[in-house]
Amino acid sequence: QNQPQWVTLKSIVQPSKNPWNRDSVSDLAVAELIQRKGNETYISHLNQLAFDEELLAPTAPKRRTEITTIGFPLGIGSSGTLSPLAVPGHIVSKELPAKNDWGTEPIIFSSPPLAQGTSGGPAIITADDATCEAVVGMYIGVMNDQSGAKLSKLVPSRLIKQLINEANQSVPSHDEAVEAKTEKN
Repeated sequence: QNQPQWVTLKSIVQPSKNPWNRDSVSDLAVAELIQRKGNETYISHLNQLAFDEELLAPTAPKRRTEITTIGFPLGIGSSGTLSPLAVPGHIVSKELPAKNDWGTEPIIFSSPPLAQGTSGGPAIITADDATCEAVVGMYIGVMNDQSGAKLSKLVPSRLIKQLINEANQSVPSHDEAVEAKTEKN
């Protein structure tokens, strides 16, 4: 009940293969979670935290759109009773190419720059009643220069949706798995 919990990755993914489906251009990966005897509680808790895929915005919002980024900057809210912080901010760019260690990636920049511990957290647009209207991206870090200027970097939600769809296409359906097993025997 609102307390931190630890779970090993191997208990919620397919143990016989690498669970990660990595995006080739951005700092993003998804894993298929497998429900099996003994991990039902963990999967249930993760499902309660998840956003519905339909909330992933297909395009970047306009500049100056107000957003809220959710996470645990500096570890605040991550011990005792869980209470992630909701940091208000706004979009400052359209989707732009940004340099990274392996080339360039599409990024939406936002402000303010957020602290370590927020990585992987969603950036959302909220309705007046504080419910999520849309997920615009996932916070992955900051970009800064020698002057000390900083901007937050968001992976656009269209890439998240694209990677989920690619991962779903690479996973055989139950019928395909049964057929492949039958052909093998």
